[in-house]
Amino acid sequence: MTMNLTIRHFGDLDNEMAAIRREVFIVEQGVPEAEEYEAHEDLYTHFCAYDGSVLAGYLRVIREGDCLRVGRVAVRKSCRMQGVGARLMAGAEDYGRMIGCTAAVLNAQLQARGFYLKLGYHEIGGIFLEAGIEHVAMEKPLGLASNHVAEQPIRRTPL
Repeated sequence: MTMNLTIRHFGDLDNEMAAIRREVFIVEQGVPEAEEYEAHEDLYTHFCAYDGSVLAGYLRVIREGDCLRVGRVAVRKSCRMQGVGARLMAGAEDYGRMIGCTAAVLNAQLQARGFYLKLGYHEIGGIFLEAGIEHVAMEKPLGLASNHVAEQPIRRTPL
């Protein structure tokens, strides 16, 4: 899989981003549509991983103090187990370092906890429900940049 990682603004993504989030969260996981989208999506920075022209994966981030909050990590079923999620996370973490964040935080679905543990995250709280799905809060200190960005630079689209 040849993958390109792009940082996009919410307004640039509307249909594409909505489609992958609908596919993964609403259809696959049964998250109510009313809980999937928030009023201030435009405040987030959105990362998209493309396999050619196909959006293979997505996540969004926002700065909270000195932490980078990662959320809505979604990889199309047909693109899973091919490094898309890890590439998205590495790009987001490098972005966090670039803007001066010292840690990345996220609420991991329990089914994905092992994925985040392999990426160096650790649990910082107990299990809780979010959108009817069990989650656990996780954190990772942001040290030196990953090797992924050097291999494939992140492209930015104009805001």
